Amino acid sequence: MNKRDYALKYAGLGIRVFPIIAQTKEPAIKGWPDLATTDRATIERWWAIDENYNIGVATGQGVIAIDADTKNGKPGLASLEALDLEILPRSFRTTTPSQGVHVLLRTKAPVANRVDSIDGYRGIDIRGENGYVLGAGSEVDGKPYTVLSNGGIEDMPEEFNAVLARRTKHKDHTENPVTDLDDEVSIAKAVAWLATSAPEAVEGAGGDEATFRTAAWLRDLGLSEPAALDAMLEHWNDNQSPPWQPDELAIKVSNAYAYASGTWGGRSVSADFDAVEMDVGERPVLTRDNVSQVVAQAVEAKRKRARFTIVKGASAITRALASEHKPLIEGVINRNAFALLYGKPGATKTFNAIDMCVCIAMGKPWADQYETTQHATLYVALEGGVEFDKRVSTAWLHHNAKDDTPFFYLSAGINMVRDDEDAKAVIKFAHQIAEQSGFKVGLIVIDTLNRSLSGGDENSNVDMGLFVRHVDLIREETNSAVLVIHHTGKDEAKGARGHSSLLAALDTEIFVSGEGEMVVTKQRDLPEIDALANSSLVDIDIGVDAGGRMLRSAAVRYGEGMGSDFVEPMPLTDDEKAFYDVFETLANRARSEGRGAVSWREWTVGYLAHVSGSGAGAVGERAMARWRKGVVDAGWVVKKKRDQYALARGCP
Repeated sequence: MNKRDYALKYAGLGIRVFPIIAQTKEPAIKGWPDLATTDRATIERWWAIDENYNIGVATGQGVIAIDADTKNGKPGLASLEALDLEILPRSFRTTTPSQGVHVLLRTKAPVANRVDSIDGYRGIDIRGENGYVLGAGSEVDGKPYTVLSNGGIEDMPEEFNAVLARRTKHKDHTENPVTDLDDEVSIAKAVAWLATSAPEAVEGAGGDEATFRTAAWLRDLGLSEPAALDAMLEHWNDNQSPPWQPDELAIKVSNAYAYASGTWGGRSVSADFDAVEMDVGERPVLTRDNVSQVVAQAVEAKRKRARFTIVKGASAITRALASEHKPLIEGVINRNAFALLYGKPGATKTFNAIDMCVCIAMGKPWADQYETTQHATLYVALEGGVEFDKRVSTAWLHHNAKDDTPFFYLSAGINMVRDDEDAKAVIKFAHQIAEQSGFKVGLIVIDTLNRSLSGGDENSNVDMGLFVRHVDLIREETNSAVLVIHHTGKDEAKGARGHSSLLAALDTEIFVSGEGEMVVTKQRDLPEIDALANSSLVDIDIGVDAGGRMLRSAAVRYGEGMGSDFVEPMPLTDDEKAFYDVFETLANRARSEGRGAVSWREWTVGYLAHVSGSGAGAVGERAMARWRKGVVDAGWVVKKKRDQYALARGCP
């Protein structure tokens, strides 16, 4: 078997893998905890880049590795033999070049990483959340990792939780601490500090020094070396760039305890909490009675704290190629995008959005031409009720959706400007849907923006800023795209209503006209599609209701695209014709320059220059806007996107 085959073997057992640089233990990709996968195509693509990549076996997410360590004389094998006699199943095992052993087990709950800190079982390390070990088939310095026991991966026995609860007592040290070590309050202070104020370790930017300072501070707080290592693994390490592997971190902590200059336990003598800067309101006073409350506050503060990852530019290509970039709707909406579907009232926005959701949930092309990546979808219907039930029913029948098609909707009011509460509720529902359906939620629709403001002002930079922040929170926590349904103002040509911060935040903006023509008016990362789709409604019988009446609603049907059925433009007035003639000249020039459109400013400036040269009188903005409307309504010019115009198909 080659290394790719070993990687696929692990994937076949349901174990996530990722590439490791050949002959080393160093990940070949950044962000491996999120990118590790069981997907065969991704694995084959990675090992096609370098067939000698070692196999990284990712732990966490329901899998742990017990590492019986024998390096430097550690008695890991003897401890593993004792565990085998007491409680451990055989499960899948590999041997390491140092004659150690890795045992993989499945777990029902997250398990923290541990390094030689289980009392009574010296030399036993645990690789849990965001950890990894090298898999069979890997080599380091030419020495292989081999399969020892080729069975399945068995469940971790419940009795092993009691083993994990055993903590090694603190070691003696050449310097006498000035306080009792590992006091409950000292540990709570340490956890709170790690969660809120500890320095970040960034590779290539002082990461070693930051790690040393962190461990030294825990020493000053009155933690023993094993307790400090456990605390850093559980409450600090996962947020570093990149996280330390447990055995590497153990060395850093050991060095800090050997060479730090502060007084061991010197910061634990006072009950003062000045060392911990927490953004959780009034500064808490830490006592034995409120330890759990303060730690919970610190953990919540940690969740709110912004985390940044610094990446070298040279790593961009590897990072970009490491994951498969499947859009949600091919060429239309990317995964995790912020999208807007807008039009005037009655422009079939909701029908189109429901159709998108059903197609994504079924994994079938949308509008009969744009491929989708199958995901669960969630529709937040603020304009819900029986009418929305009917619209979903007709889409369901139109697409012949099945009982297990993972499309869900929520008919309830939400407030996206008040606080995080309702956004968090949407996030919670998305996670519940993923657990229930087995599909991650890929699209969340909010219909409509105005109703979700709950009385807020869509023209206010403050209210719109809060709305955008809550959309971003939903996207960040669910990794879903969010599609917001919105309206145009009185002047349809000016685009969607509301403060300009909305447009600035969007990745994708789609306009649907009253005639069902759909046009992409903004696209941040995808090529723009001028004629997206041409939609119309078709009546569908749902069935007989409780009163004996035939219930009927509409579903959306798509044609060949905007402008495919060309209609001869209507005649223009003299003023409109003169205004159009200038536009035609500008549009032909733009076409020769490789541009697809003429801006409204370019059009008006060109016309004013024309009339100035002809000796005609002054022309106002209102008159030009009126002529523009006449030219567009007559079918000579089409609006491509916000303030951008082009010749209609079939026009000269």
